[in-house]
Amino acid sequence: MSLHEYRVDLSLLSADERTSLLSRLEELTYNGVHWKDNFQSCVFFIEDGDNIDNLKIPSACRLTRLS
Repeated sequence: MSLHEYRVDLSLLSADERTSLLSRLEELTYNGVHWKDNFQSCVFFIEDGDNIDNLKIPSACRLTRLS
């Protein structure tokens, strides 16, 4: 199994948007989120072949693929 690592910046989200996204990330990613930068961003993993669009990450977030 191959995993892809992503980092997402949550700093521009409202409290409701943040809660909704974190719920999806906890449910749909390989092992939930790992917090960075004073809880303004987090890292998560998805399996190769999974569609990142299924996570419905808001456009206000900066998403970066790390590996």
